Amino acid sequence: MIQNGIINSSVLLQTFNWNSSKHHNKSFFNHITNKSKFLKYLGIDGVWLPPCSKSVASEGYMPLDYYDLDSEYGNMNDLKTCIKTLHNDDIKVFADVILNHRCAEFQNENGVYNVFGGKLPWDSTAIVKNDYKFQGEGNMSYQRLFNSAPNIDHSQSFVQDDLIDWMLWLKHELLFDGFRFDYMIGMDPFIMKHYIEETNMNIYIGEYWNSMQYNNGTLNYNQDTHRQEIIDWIDNSGKYAHAFDITTKGILQHVVESDEYWRLADKNNKPAGMIGWWKEKSITFLDNHDTHIKSQNLWPFPTQYVIEGYVYILTHPGIPMIYCDDIMIDSNHTFLIKSLIKIRKSYNINNCSKVEIIIANHEKYVANIDNKILITLGEFDSSLVKSYIFKHNKALIQKI
Repeated sequence: MIQNGIINSSVLLQTFNWNSSKHHNKSFFNHITNKSKFLKYLGIDGVWLPPCSKSVASEGYMPLDYYDLDSEYGNMNDLKTCIKTLHNDDIKVFADVILNHRCAEFQNENGVYNVFGGKLPWDSTAIVKNDYKFQGEGNMSYQRLFNSAPNIDHSQSFVQDDLIDWMLWLKHELLFDGFRFDYMIGMDPFIMKHYIEETNMNIYIGEYWNSMQYNNGTLNYNQDTHRQEIIDWIDNSGKYAHAFDITTKGILQHVVESDEYWRLADKNNKPAGMIGWWKEKSITFLDNHDTHIKSQNLWPFPTQYVIEGYVYILTHPGIPMIYCDDIMIDSNHTFLIKSLIKIRKSYNINNCSKVEIIIANHEKYVANIDNKILITLGEFDSSLVKSYIFKHNKALIQKI
């Protein structure tokens, strides 16, 4: 039986950015060990650590030997100490698991890197047949292919057995509490259901990053197709996993830049992101190692409105994931985000909280959360505000 390791008003943290492996010179896990008490002070309940296996690229997303934990972030002993320290401070720890693709160490007779080394010495039959770049000889894949490394054929029973054994090793030997699954748009969700059932972790978080709907470069108001695709992934993978609420990120960052607050309410006057349909399974966030302006800058949340963004996700249902740069590096934001986390926990705002949208127009967004607090984003007359528990630029939180 899959247990729920994240409940109520929990707040999560992505601990790393795209450059963490370079900046910490194989000492990143030690860095997080030393930050454990500080993270607890901030109100963090669970952390997502970077990929821990040896990788072709220092960031960890091009894994070689899954069992070799001598990575650019530290070694196996460093990682064990980090996890133990976080656990001692009552913080859950999630491994970043890359299953879709794996890099080979050796070339075949044609000079193609498709012969794997280490404890799992697979050959080209472990690569999907339509991955022509790496001369795969497995079965066809009907999911999206990753271009930079061999796409693994998860229909093969030996692949499934090997990866289940490895994930169970992470669970029992390293004592990880859960997994964050990378690049789920490339994986068959029914196979993911098998992996989840066989590993039985406390929590699973899937990254199903699909494209939102646009019309001539303008974001469509109706993003039902986008959020439905993420929900379909959760359904088809067994209804156990959570998923990043990419729909909410896309809508919210457009709203704060354009002042089009009407976009935050869907046609049924519910939150327009995934939290409007399946809030219990939604992991809300503003940025990650791919999107942030100082990481890969692929889809950044506007920096001048970061606090407004956190006002929204930390007062709304879903499970919020804070990005490391926003709270651990930018000292201007640390106190404000800590205050918002405290408000969330003080009023027991959680992944099941009820949202009553009162106003969503061109001027502002106003919502009643659990009949405890009132949130305003946008224009408000400060002279008329008699009492509040948080105020910053275009964001206001009041007690009801």
